[in-house]
Amino acid sequence: GFDSGGTDYVTKPFNRQELMARISTQLKVKHAWHTEMEHAKSNELLHKMLPHHVIQKLKVGTCNLPITERHQQVSILFSDIVGYTSMAASIETEKLIEMLSKMFNSFDELCDKHGCYKVETIGDAYMVVAGHESGEESSTDDHAQRVLSMGLDMIEAVKEIMHPSLEGESIKIRVGVHSGPAFAGVVGSKMPRYCFFGDTVNTSSRMESNGFPMCVHVSKATYDFGKEFFDFVSCGGREIKGKGIMETFLLKSDKCEWQEALRKLERSRTPRGSAGNFAFSGSFRSLASSSFCSEGTNLSDEAGRTGEDFSRMSSVEDSYVEQRIPEVEYTGNDTIKYRERKLQPPLPLAAASAAGTTSAANTSSSSPAALYPS
Repeated sequence: GFDSGGTDYVTKPFNRQELMARISTQLKVKHAWHTEMEHAKSNELLHKMLPHHVIQKLKVGTCNLPITERHQQVSILFSDIVGYTSMAASIETEKLIEMLSKMFNSFDELCDKHGCYKVETIGDAYMVVAGHESGEESSTDDHAQRVLSMGLDMIEAVKEIMHPSLEGESIKIRVGVHSGPAFAGVVGSKMPRYCFFGDTVNTSSRMESNGFPMCVHVSKATYDFGKEFFDFVSCGGREIKGKGIMETFLLKSDKCEWQEALRKLERSRTPRGSAGNFAFSGSFRSLASSSFCSEGTNLSDEAGRTGEDFSRMSSVEDSYVEQRIPEVEYTGNDTIKYRERKLQPPLPLAAASAAGTTSAANTSSSSPAALYPS
């Protein structure tokens, strides 16, 4: 009977008191077994929410004191979905949650694969850290290497997740990484969370928000940690909100679209008016001729001016040009956008002549060439 899984037995003739005592004992054993199983499940869930070394501190009775840690070097990764706001507004909430769940589940598996810790998710944003381990066998010296490897795998993973509102297309994400010192601690007593604080967190977020679709955008600090293991390409100095000019880098990999990102970056740095064949993205009016240049007007062919001529407009011509051309700006996607500005009264004929221009009164042609001084 014991070989079959039995834990007790009784002999005949039965003694009522002995039988009731044995039954009561077996019920207690069963209850204890269920309690132990529930405890194991709770412990497993707790390990998914908090790092192992933090759980140990909670178990020894220090939960009444704030748990704070200072880490000399960690690498923090942020990611989010490109165009998430418009996506969320255009699809059913159920489909949005299903898509996010599929993406986050794949990211969670990658955390286990690369030994990273998932800090939190906010909407479509996913935050990961490595290098915070304390008292564990895994080394913290390779934190940047682990996070960068995870970033590449995240980009590869989302290629299998279809965009819920664009048929035949997968979703795209941006990934940003920064390395540096940080503070960490358990916040709150109800549903406690292990959070990170400090400038490293903010800079990591800036790397993501200033990044490019399907690319891993990193700071100089992360580049220094990872340059022995990965190939990078410099983005040069970039204006980062709240940080000033920072040199940043893109991780070079077949999994990323870093070449397209570099092309976009190069176009965005083209000086205003310096590209001769860019087209206007809308229509604007010439004050002198009351004519319109329609969308797609080419500055070289239609206006009879080259891009070099356009970029030469300066000082003496600016006051004249601004009366007849709205403010234009190169947007970085092969178009120049314009903004209507309040037009000033035309310059006197003498002033216009002195500037080497043709007066508005003598310019009656409806050609787009009337937009420019002779």
